[in-house]
Amino acid sequence: MGIGVNADLAPADLETDRAVATLRDERGEPVDPVEVAAILHGKLLHWAEVVETADGFAEALDAWRERSVTLGERVRVQIRGGEEVVGRAARVTETGALVVETDEGTGTVEVTEGECERLRPT
Repeated sequence: MGIGVNADLAPADLETDRAVATLRDERGEPVDPVEVAAILHGKLLHWAEVVETADGFAEALDAWRERSVTLGERVRVQIRGGEEVVGRAARVTETGALVVETDEGTGTVEVTEGECERLRPT
């Protein structure tokens, strides 16, 4: 698992094929990457403690679903090995898989790994 945070960068300094957000740009002022890492570390430790409780993973899933900007949107998931799933991100299962209703109308696919990106509406 990996997490990437564009902290104290200007979006124009990044060579990407799409628009990106950075914490510096969102705040309108420089940010301290060490402080960002410390806050992120604290949040990760908090959620690690939560999921170790009897009902913890359900609580984490509820929080994930509540904050998701992907659910209900069209997505493309690039899965290891070159497979691609395109459709609407419908829900997250109790085990954390993303359920995608495929554009082909062949049903749903449960995705447990891959690079997911939101697509523009058709």
